Amino acid sequence: MSCPVTKEKVEFVTKQFLCNVPLNNFQWNDIFSDLILDEIAQQTLLDSTINSNLVLHLPLPTNYQKSFLKRIIDCLEECRQRYSELKETVICDEIYSAYGRLVAIAVTEDNFKHYMIKDKDKVISLKESNNLISDGTTGLRTWQAALVLSEWIFKNESLFKNETIMELGAGVGLIGLVLRECSPKKIYLTDCHQTVLNNLCKNLKINIDKYRDKYRPDAQENEDSSFPRGFPIEDRVEIICASRCLYHNVGPPDTYVLKLPWEEVNIEECHKLGVIDSIIAADIVYDEDSFVALVGALKCLTESCSVKRVIFSCTERNPETLKSFLLQMNSASFFQQELEIPVQNNFIWPTDTPVKLFSFKRSL
Repeated sequence: MSCPVTKEKVEFVTKQFLCNVPLNNFQWNDIFSDLILDEIAQQTLLDSTINSNLVLHLPLPTNYQKSFLKRIIDCLEECRQRYSELKETVICDEIYSAYGRLVAIAVTEDNFKHYMIKDKDKVISLKESNNLISDGTTGLRTWQAALVLSEWIFKNESLFKNETIMELGAGVGLIGLVLRECSPKKIYLTDCHQTVLNNLCKNLKINIDKYRDKYRPDAQENEDSSFPRGFPIEDRVEIICASRCLYHNVGPPDTYVLKLPWEEVNIEECHKLGVIDSIIAADIVYDEDSFVALVGALKCLTESCSVKRVIFSCTERNPETLKSFLLQMNSASFFQQELEIPVQNNFIWPTDTPVKLFSFKRSL
């Protein structure tokens, strides 16, 4: 058959599918008029999406997969009718078989997204919630500000080489896993919600060598322990903020998950942490009631941990809320510089709501 589908077209559709881009925002790049003439390309697309080992093992939402495949079937059948008298057309049987399989399986609660990292030739897989708010928190899904910041980190990865980095509001863990690709010395991933922290630990285990990490799956919110449960005696090396540590992967880079509410950041905790070169955060500037604790934590960390830079990625849902945060930062002697939003390369995000990137430095 003629008009073979380009590899780039198939890869771009696959990339969008794996990270669960809403179908009404999908960019198909006129792939169907090519697919209807290329049965091998249809099979290739199916094998890289619905039937891939990655998706079969760590599935996307079932309803999303069905909608994706139904869209492909509908568009291919439309193209077949359009070209039936002019060209040889075909729809491979495996597409219909895959759709039948999806219709028959039960909907599961464990859903994943997979982010194809073009520059690193790898995939980051994350368990995420489909809901905006789950278990009283917004931290169980990746938000567009995290995608923007992740892209910016890759563009500026030399900044983080051999550094110690702390993320505030680490959520599902995308930024932390992106940072691991930048050869830092140490990473602290912090949050305060127990469900978020447990999910964060699981996502790290999915993406990091299971034989090199230590993880306490039974961590309880008020549990008091010198070392996380499950640490073999021979591995009981000194742990940073041991009572707060839910996960520690021995590096490089050393990666810690810490339960660290902002209002509990004090000089004693900062001294345990030691030097921190960079603090980063995405989409944590949305609740004015939290600004006093957040700014206070940033003041303590910058004063006690020799922080060189603070990078925030903020979705500007309400300009007045963002303005209020910037004013409070300015009152605390933080001076900001707005950074350029990177071009979408490794990540795809909606652009209907603007995202702003800021670098902060404090005048001590």
